[in-house]
Amino acid sequence: MKFRRFLFPLFGALIFLYACEKQKSVIPDDPDGPLDLSGCLTPESSDSFEIMTWNIEHFPLSSKITIDLVKQIIELQRPDVVAFQEISSISDFNVLTDQLNDYESQVYVSGDLNLGFMYKSSEISILSDVTPILDPDAFAWPRQPIQLEVKHKNGIAVKLITLHLKCCDGIENFLRRKDASAQLKSYIDENLSNDGVIVLGDFNDEIYGIPESENPFFNFIADSTNFAFADMDLAKLGKDDWSYPSWPSHIDHILITNELFEMAKETLTLPFDNCIENYHANVSDHRPVMIKLTK
Repeated sequence: MKFRRFLFPLFGALIFLYACEKQKSVIPDDPDGPLDLSGCLTPESSDSFEIMTWNIEHFPLSSKITIDLVKQIIELQRPDVVAFQEISSISDFNVLTDQLNDYESQVYVSGDLNLGFMYKSSEISILSDVTPILDPDAFAWPRQPIQLEVKHKNGIAVKLITLHLKCCDGIENFLRRKDASAQLKSYIDENLSNDGVIVLGDFNDEIYGIPESENPFFNFIADSTNFAFADMDLAKLGKDDWSYPSWPSHIDHILITNELFEMAKETLTLPFDNCIENYHANVSDHRPVMIKLTK
């Protein structure tokens, strides 16, 4: 569970925990039936490069049910690339990939909460396979970030970095996220200064509405010439557009470098929990966040 740096009143927290436990005990009546996501999808286009980040919460939560629901979501939304966090079962993730006719995947196995990418092979060329980056510093990086270089058929080439930062409240956890942010910025500045870079994943902290001194990613926000959080407007909108609705907070982000500023046409949260009964119990406690790039 993710925590913001302030606490709900005890009574409200107890109600929240009770509701979560009650929800987790219910599964769909017909998990193999077709989903109706018409109110939660965003139109795809073969001309736009659509990249999604998704914390899939200890995938799979309910084995066959989760695999079937995630399969249908991907088949209906058709993103070009998905950056996943919290892949617990590599074998089940491979089953998911095998069931998706037009997708391939790469996972970096490092423990029980793994990072990986899935991509649409008909539209995406792999320029460089998944590789871990930065030093395996357990303080800053409970999960070492990974990088994948891809090119869309529309000609846009990007270096994708996905991460999953330390969760939870407390000064030490905040400092761990701040340290990771400093290391990441130095890595991009020193190694990828002329590349289009997208950093996406579960940052486990907010980017808006908190003091500068409590924002571990202010180093990126302050360097607005070179970096931008493409989801900043989502963070400002409110809980209906936030990625972690059960808290609620917005902690899944998409950070881009200036080479991509003019190509970034839209960033949105995909509220599949509004269209899938018991989404939080059987799919994830996070919503995906997607960016669309066009030339």
